[in-house]
Amino acid sequence: MPKFKKTPIGEIPEDWNFIKLRDVAKIRGNKRVKEVTEVAVIPMELIPDSGIFADYRVVPIEQVKSSTYCEAGDILLAKITPSLENGKQGIVPFDIPNGFALATTEVFPIAPEEDKIDRFFLFYLLKFNKFRQKIIASMTGTTGRQRASKKAVENLLIPLPPLDEQKKIAEILSTVDKKLELLRKREEKLERVKRGLMKDLLTGRRRVKV
Repeated sequence: MPKFKKTPIGEIPEDWNFIKLRDVAKIRGNKRVKEVTEVAVIPMELIPDSGIFADYRVVPIEQVKSSTYCEAGDILLAKITPSLENGKQGIVPFDIPNGFALATTEVFPIAPEEDKIDRFFLFYLLKFNKFRQKIIASMTGTTGRQRASKKAVENLLIPLPPLDEQKKIAEILSTVDKKLELLRKREEKLERVKRGLMKDLLTGRRRVKV
């Protein structure tokens, strides 16, 4: 039986540590982009509620009015209501053009220190309701326009298993996520087939034998 110890974040295995997020990752500062004519952009609608990676589109750079600079592998964490509560979060794809993107201003781009924490392990920690609720509790502002604070994210206390164990945990969870994504795609395909059948059958375009 594994032995546990009591900590400010609850009981954790004896060989795990607990640290502040800022000790293993940084929230990237904004940056002016030069010498590109086109750039990858990640608006909020391309950041998933479920799934792992954000999507992007490429636009002429003059079309971008305001943005948050992020790089391949950064974790984009929504900071505005209701996106944060709805689980909006995604990793910037590793194949992003030029190695960076301009995301919505309503995210924190979190860059993990890979020698300290596995990015996918941190991704799942931030999705875990126990820790996400701590960030949600920091939100301030008027109703409908509330935002989480950068300080609350940086000071978030999280567990830190050995790096090899982090990777294994993340591998198991990402395998489940991939299976769920396949199921979602199958369900969407079946829904499209059903809509087509309804259109054909209920308008008489396809007849049935009676």
